[in-house]
Amino acid sequence: VLYVSRLGSDLEHRQAIAFTTLALAQMASCLACRSETKLIAEIGWFGNWRLLAAVALTVLGQMLVIYWPPLQRMFDTVALSRVELVECFGAALVVFLVAELEKIIFRPRRRGATPAAPA
Repeated sequence: VLYVSRLGSDLEHRQAIAFTTLALAQMASCLACRSETKLIAEIGWFGNWRLLAAVALTVLGQMLVIYWPPLQRMFDTVALSRVELVECFGAALVVFLVAELEKIIFRPRRRGATPAAPA
């Protein structure tokens, strides 16, 4: 959606938005998928410091790719505006929230609960 909304901009700009959105969405998914049934609030944010470090380093690497000129040339990216970067993080947040919501919606089925018999 972010990529399509920028059709008036140049190709490198659209690719940088798509590349950043995909990278951030993967990190959001990684955080949300730490448990198949428990919410992040239940297992805690800081229980797996190695995962958090990997996510933080990945996000830092992504920022370097889009803002540091040597890596911009190497990856054919351009700097994103603050608004565009917030939109990319927002799209990643949606991925995280959908994964968490899925745990809430399907939680009873995963625990092996059977539906109550009609009275």
